[in-house]
Amino acid sequence: MLETLTTTGLENYTLYDTNNNGDFEEYEPWPPSNHADYEITDPNIGNFAITGNFIEMLYKLE
Repeated sequence: MLETLTTTGLENYTLYDTNNNGDFEEYEPWPPSNHADYEITDPNIGNFAITGNFIEMLYKLE
């Protein structure tokens, strides 16, 4: 199962490609009604910083 971490505005989401086609259309149209289920709210699990033209993303892999 492919997993991607997505940043929308100032929110982080972890998404799973449940049918393994790489499109993540399972979540369209965004946001789905249950989008809060995918939100990363603990900065020790996932966080990011934007500095100039760079995005630093930090995620704990389990």
